[in-house]
Amino acid sequence: MMNTVLFDLDGTLLPLDQDIFIETYFKMLAGTMAQKGFDPKQVVKGVMYGTGAMLKNDGGATNCDRFWAAFSEFFGQDMSGYEPDFDLFYRTAFHKVKEVTYPDARAAECIRRLKEKGYKVAVATSPVFPEIATRTRMEWAGLKWDDFELVTTYYNCLFCKPAAAYYEEILGKIGRRADECLMVGNDVGEDMCVLEMGMQAFWLDTWPLNRKNLPTEHLRRGGFDELLQLIDGLPAVEA
Repeated sequence: MMNTVLFDLDGTLLPLDQDIFIETYFKMLAGTMAQKGFDPKQVVKGVMYGTGAMLKNDGGATNCDRFWAAFSEFFGQDMSGYEPDFDLFYRTAFHKVKEVTYPDARAAECIRRLKEKGYKVAVATSPVFPEIATRTRMEWAGLKWDDFELVTTYYNCLFCKPAAAYYEEILGKIGRRADECLMVGNDVGEDMCVLEMGMQAFWLDTWPLNRKNLPTEHLRRGGFDELLQLIDGLPAVEA
């Protein structure tokens, strides 16, 4: 019986256009690091290089360690000392990126109704950000961190989407089997891949992503109204 729902964050619980979000985020981060004497274009390239290392992570180190190792490799020097500067950015200038997002009260309503029925909920967002950046984005969406059994960040993950190992890691942390879970996300390639593991899935198609033009005819899909209808039809979970 299904008893747990996993949610993607960016483009799902937090409505946004992924390309505009990334462009604005990089612009703000590069500007902040430029004040430290770095070439803004090199900062963006370095972050992309570090992100690439996380996306290819094989489980030998946390995504955080992979990022800083690759970021240092890109610049040819140890860059880990700048981690506090990145954290300060996420606490301050990063908030300007909120302007390209907007909260949808139905996201929090989905969480409320699921918890009321006894379901565990977790945020299965691509774990390429530190906790502070993920907390901030969840606040933009009107969500409370403590409502979730788990929120993935680059500190607590050894893999990234769409690797099955990423989802297996989540299942291990929350003590659930794949057939007990529903994944809700907007990215066909990164979120709907859980169907191959035996999970159920719902494609939230308000801000859809399908970079590889994968088939979608078989997917259960819709916006928040359809998702709320699905939730209303779920049986309560026995304690």
